[in-house]
Order: sequence, then structure tokens, then C-alpha cells
Amino acid sequence: MAAPKKLVSDAFIGELLDRVDIVRLIDDRLGGKLKKTGANYKCNCPFHEEETPSFVVSETKQVFTCFGGCFGGKGSNAINFIREYDQVDFTEAVTILCERVGMDPPFGKEENLDPMAQKKKDVLACLADAKDLYAGFLKDAKYKDPAIDYLKNRGITGQTAKQFSIGFAPAEWAIAMKRLSKKHGRETLKAAGLIVEKNGKPFDLFRDRIMFPISDRKGRVVAFGGRRRDDNSDTPKYINSPETIVFQKSKELYNFDKAQNAARKTGKLYIVEGYTDVTSHGQFGIEDTVAPLGTAFTEGQLEKVLSVTSEPIMCFDGDKAGREAGWKSMMMSLPHLNDGVRMKFLFYPEGQDPDTLLRSEGVDAYMGRLAQAMPLSQFVITELTNRYGSDTPESKAAVAHGAADVISKMPHGVYREVMLTATAQAVGLPEQRLVDAIAHQHPNAKVTPAHPTKGRPLPNSVTPPVASTVQPQQKPVPKAEASAPGPTQQPARRPSPAPGNHFTGGGLLPGMTGAATAAAPRFAQFQKRNEQALADLQSSGDVENFTRQAVIGELKQSQGAINARYLADNVTKTIEDVVGKDSASEMAPKIRNYTLTATEQYNKRLAEHLKHGSSPAATPGASPSTGMGMGR
Repeated sequence: MAAPKKLVSDAFIGELLDRVDIVRLIDDRLGGKLKKTGANYKCNCPFHEEETPSFVVSETKQVFTCFGGCFGGKGSNAINFIREYDQVDFTEAVTILCERVGMDPPFGKEENLDPMAQKKKDVLACLADAKDLYAGFLKDAKYKDPAIDYLKNRGITGQTAKQFSIGFAPAEWAIAMKRLSKKHGRETLKAAGLIVEKNGKPFDLFRDRIMFPISDRKGRVVAFGGRRRDDNSDTPKYINSPETIVFQKSKELYNFDKAQNAARKTGKLYIVEGYTDVTSHGQFGIEDTVAPLGTAFTEGQLEKVLSVTSEPIMCFDGDKAGREAGWKSMMMSLPHLNDGVRMKFLFYPEGQDPDTLLRSEGVDAYMGRLAQAMPLSQFVITELTNRYGSDTPESKAAVAHGAADVISKMPHGVYREVMLTATAQAVGLPEQRLVDAIAHQHPNAKVTPAHPTKGRPLPNSVTPPVASTVQPQQKPVPKAEASAPGPTQQPARRPSPAPGNHFTGGGLLPGMTGAATAAAPRFAQFQKRNEQALADLQSSGDVENFTRQAVIGELKQSQGAINARYLADNVTKTIEDVVGKDSASEMAPKIRNYTLTATEQYNKRLAEHLKHGSSPAATPGASPSTGMGMGR
């Protein structure tokens, strides 16, 4: 998040930081975890997982430092801490600190920026008081007994109820309205979704329900989920607050405000099905857990999940409904699963849930179960095989058809290509057959096998042109004479020399003829020939797409007369110049492997073509500079 330019003066920022006590600020945010160590304070870093504390807060310098590498291992101030810990932008971080120390934010009145700001503020204040009211009913002798009995039967302890601010709405028609309307007014209660009207008569939405506050990522209560206390009742099992000016159901997750920091530390986030699944995890110390709000998992919720982890673990009941919910969630998520995201799936045994499993097998065994969550590729193949079988050609075709639907929705990149390879192997089909199925079912989907030249021809764009060996005004050579080429006739096929050292320039690639060393393109000329691919790389940063474009273009241009080592080096150096040295170093082995494979395959196809057809007017590889612009 880049700070807005000159939204506030340096003098104001200096005064704000002078007023903020960074030790108290961070200790408050971390729940009292800072420990005095000499002149400083220390604890485990809240931004990464570690066993030995490396997070140090200096009271004299008013900075914090993570010696484990966060923020570059350099000291940083209170504004940056709030931005990272609360996941807010610069403006909001400054506003939060201003409110803490009693300064007026310097960005103008919020009411001038958001006409609904005051109404939102009123609604949030009302919801905060409602949370306290519902929690208070759990301690009220008049109302608490039926709610506490329910919580005990579900194994929810008093400590867990406090941890998640669980409350109770008594079985009365207007108790919340009566208790809150004097301070907030009925219109605000209605805007907050706490009361509804029927035939012009207002009454409480939540009655005789266990109340679960739903908070935004800043920890502000924006809605409630209510679970009926009496399962003999004919009322809905769960009801949620209606959507309001502060609450959109499709964008919020239960417990995300608490789980986000735990997820940043552990690197994963468990998405379970319900509120009590979350509380069961929390009761046993599994803090990195959230749940949708009684509906299917949505894109807005996935976006939130991926903002804090690249390893979401989707947990579902093991029955048919649970597996169908898992499949729907997976299909919805596919367009968002870029390289680096590792979505996994876990299905509980039928009739079991987190609470029953934690109590019956213990935390260690349960965590072992979570660790066995299936990668997306395994889930897809397992689910399709369960549906269609795998022991007949027809069943394999059905699995391939279903897998094609899945892969077509994934964004272009390594993840999609690896998924293609894994699926093809699982169903026993060549990758190209699966590519063809995707192209047939989804004509607009662009899919390339993970090894685009293995077991299939290169794209048509690089198939060498076939030129007739018959010269103008010259009669065709009779077939009987064709085997003995004359002095003006090119050979019908190229010999296949022994392979050389492909990456040292010491020999020819298989299928190449001519000079002992293939073409070594000059770097500037290489970039000029690949201007469009270079422009695409500069705009998108997609190194794999650039590699494919450049290699295929060079092979087409040279008709295979190119040294794979120099081609790979030019591709790598271009990526280093545009994207950075780290990316280039990481990709270098893949680039070389791809370049070797593509060059070998191109020349094999060319040799096969020449074997069964007529030879080109000029044999590729006859000169190191052929088609490369080196001889101009």
C-alpha cells in the first residue's frame, strides 16, 4: 500500500508520532505479549511464525524492528505497524492514531468524504451496544439458564463464549428494541438490522437465539448470526442480519478479524462450515479459522482469504451435500487461483464435525487429519473418479470431460499447466488429447501443456513452410530418379548427427546439419526481433509466456538453426533486465529445459516433414546465420 502523496505534512506526522506511545500501542494490539528486556520490549513477531522472539520495540526511539526480516529488518514507526497489523491504508492508519491520541485527522471531515459516514457511525455504535446487551443476557439470572444449558451441551465453555463474545437473545418480542431504542432510536435499530416490522408493528429480529457477533476485519461488529436455542422449534436453524450500510453478507467471514493475524503467522487459513465449527477450533487453540455466513462460499470471501494466505484449506462434511458444497466452492474459486495459491480440501467422516473429532481423537490426531487435506488436483480427480469410475474408456472420457471444465476456468500460468499434466497422467491420456478436449468444450480457453513440446507438435505458428523443390521452367524429377539428387537439387532429408553438448555450444542439436556450431544470436538483435513479446513481458511480467513466444519465434525465424544455450541465455537476460535478477535466476533452469525440448522437437518435426515431403528451398542450419539476420 503506497502512502498518498502530500496528504499530510511532515510536521503533522512528526507531532502525531511524538504523541503516540508505540510500546502501549503495540502491547494493546498484541494483547499484552510484550515483555521488558533491558531497555526494550520483546515478543514473537506478529507478522511471521517463529519460536525465538525477534520482534523488538524501542521505547526511547519509538520504533519497532523485526530481526527475523519483516520490513527489511529495519526499524519502523507506529503508522507502519497499524497499516500492516490492521491491514488499512495510510489515511486510515493516521486516522486511527489520531483518534487514539485525541488529534483531529488532517484529511478533512469524514462527513464531507462520505455522506453516509455519520449514519454508518451510528449503526456501528448501535451494533456494539447490542453485542454487549446479548452478552449480558448470558449473565442475567432471569435469562441465562436455557442459553448456558445449550452451550454446555455443545461443549462451549465460558472462556470460549467470552473469547468469541457469544451472547443470547431471550425469547421476548421486543426486549432489544426496548433496551436500545432510548439511546439509539428505532430508525437506527432498523438500519442496523436488529428490528423488523410486520403490519406496521416493529419487533426484535433475534428471539430465543444464541448470538454470534460478525465483525469486519477491523473488529467492528457489523452483523449477527443467530442459532435457534430450541431444536424442537419450527423456526429456521440459523438467521443472519439483513444486509445494511455496514454489512454485505457475501464479503464477510465469521472470525476473520481474529483469524487474519493467526493466518499470516501460520501461512494457512481453515474455512469451515459454521459458527460452532470455528468456536470448536478456537477452544482447542486453532485460531486461524473462519466460516462463511450460512451461505455458499463467495468470491468476495475468497478475496478476503487470499489477502492473508496462499494456502486456504476448505473443510466440509463428508456427506453428499458436503462434497457438493466443496465442488461448488472449488469451481467458484478457480479463476482466482493464480500461481502460488495452494487451495486444499478436507472432508470429515460422515456424521462427524470438528467438535466431535477434537473430543474423540484429541488435538494432535485432529491436526494430523488437517495436514492430510487434499491438493486441488487430487480433489478434482478423486471427485470425478467417484462420480464416473475409471475402469472403462467411457468413464475415463467422462473424467477427462469434467477435468477439462475445471482446467478451462483456471488462469493461465504454471498452476494451470501442472494441473493439466497431473490430470492427463491420472486419466491415462496424452496431454494434447486433454488440450483438444478443452479447446472443443471451451473454444475461448487458451491452454498449453506444462511441457508444450513433449508428445505433440509445436503450435502451427512455428511449423516450417514447405517449399517445392521444382524450379520454375523445370520439369518435375521422376520418382525413380528422386533418390539420387543431382548437383542442383537439395537432399531429400537431413542426416541426424550424434547429439552434442546442447548448452555449451559445442555441438549440434539432434536433427541439425551444417556448421559445427549453431547460430548464436546477438542480444540486441534478439530483443529487436521479439519486440512484441518484450512489450508483453514489460506490461504483464509473465515470464513463461515471454519464454514461449521468444523461443517459438526464434525457431520459426531460424528454421531450427539455433544454439539452444545462447537462445536460453538471451531469454534469461531479457527477463533479468525487465523483471529482476531473482526471477531470472529462479526461472533459468526451466528456460533452458524448455528451450532444449522445443528446439529438439522442432528439428525432429522438420526432419520428419522432409522425410515424407519435399525439402525447403534452403536447408535450415546450412549456415549459422540463416534466417537470423546475422549475415546481413
